[in-house]
Amino acid sequence: MPRGYSLFGSHPDANEPSDEYSSRPGFMERLVYDIIRSSHQALRQSPPTSSRASENDVSLKIVHTDQAPAAIGPYSQGVVANGFLYTAGQIAIDPTTGQIVAGDVRAQTERVMSNLAAVLSTVNATWKDVVKTTVFLHDMNDFPIVNEVYGRALGDARPARSTVQVSALPRGVTVEIEAVVAIPSA
Repeated sequence: MPRGYSLFGSHPDANEPSDEYSSRPGFMERLVYDIIRSSHQALRQSPPTSSRASENDVSLKIVHTDQAPAAIGPYSQGVVANGFLYTAGQIAIDPTTGQIVAGDVRAQTERVMSNLAAVLSTVNATWKDVVKTTVFLHDMNDFPIVNEVYGRALGDARPARSTVQVSALPRGVTVEIEAVVAIPSA
């Protein structure tokens, strides 16, 4: 933030919102202008990207398997970077038919876990190599069933996990899961 500004006003010691500063005409416009100008100045002072040492460059490798659904948009099933595989969220699409599997949340979760396992296999990883998963549920009431299927698929692997309820998922599915995986050494 430019010198002399705080989140709550134009005085550096302002710790509380203050109508005295923030209600002045043009205050926000001036603040945004100053932030953008400072950012542009900082960018001009940074060395160009092409001058970075090659050891700092990150190489990305896209992974693909026919054992998981093909991407249905401009993304990949997974990307390898810096020794980790980042998977796309997998939904309950049967990779042979391209259709959503018939059945309830249990059937969908089983398909999702199979799809994820297939993507993991592209880098010779197993569930024990998974560092973190994120589970997206259309209805949090489905959590016990999803958790049961998830636990059975993972065996004794215990990655970190976040589970969130969302208002909708692609193609009307009930569950989507993505993973971050540490690629095992050869």
